[in-house]
Amino acid sequence: MKKNWIVCLLLAQATWLSAGSDSGKWMEEAITAYQQADYEGAIALYESVLASGQHSAGVYFNLGNACYKAGHLGKAVLHYERALLLDPYNKEVTENLNFVQQQIEPTVEAIPPFFLQAWWDSLRSVFSSTLWAVIGLLLLWLGAAGSSLWLIGKTRERRKMGFKLALAGFLLCVLPLLLAFSRKKTETDSPFAIILTDNSILRVAPSEESEERMTLKEGWKVECVDELANWFKVKLANGETGWTKMTNLEQL
Repeated sequence: MKKNWIVCLLLAQATWLSAGSDSGKWMEEAITAYQQADYEGAIALYESVLASGQHSAGVYFNLGNACYKAGHLGKAVLHYERALLLDPYNKEVTENLNFVQQQIEPTVEAIPPFFLQAWWDSLRSVFSSTLWAVIGLLLLWLGAAGSSLWLIGKTRERRKMGFKLALAGFLLCVLPLLLAFSRKKTETDSPFAIILTDNSILRVAPSEESEERMTLKEGWKVECVDELANWFKVKLANGETGWTKMTNLEQL
């Protein structure tokens, strides 16, 4: 954990939020609480910042640090993962997440993703949903401009150029727009969750009387694939599925 870097980030985050606002005040108080080793107090203040609508990778990163210091490893993993949803290539967040995960009981062995899925996930993470949308719209407008040139061009060469621009723009805009939609869905409606209750039970069916399949450990990442009443059906990294109570986890 890089203490000096963390303090700098905390100060930068406080400057980013407008001075005098509730969020700015909470950020400043959270910095003070963190520096005074009042980690539970810092957690409460960062959660107030998030509740006010100020969501950023920096806030989640700071909250993850406070949770780690307070001994809440599952919560720390949760907030680092949320930070990476907004800033997938943040080196410091990734390092701290890996550091915490090394202190958690190893999860089940993961099945490598299909190479096309891995390629799509990697490409989607290159830019934010907003930037992908901007790229797609620019290409769409290029296609529209090419169509206009094709229709009103006074020479054969200009109409030919317009047709090529229209074809290229309309075809190329599809990929970034799909990536924007996929990235936005990932940022706001992730199917993944973090186990927060150590030794949670994974059951065959959504019932306390159901057979126990295995024990889930705090900090494990699972995918929610279905829900019923107060139960989630989750899929582990190795593809195994089962049911656990909603209170045992929190979605990203």
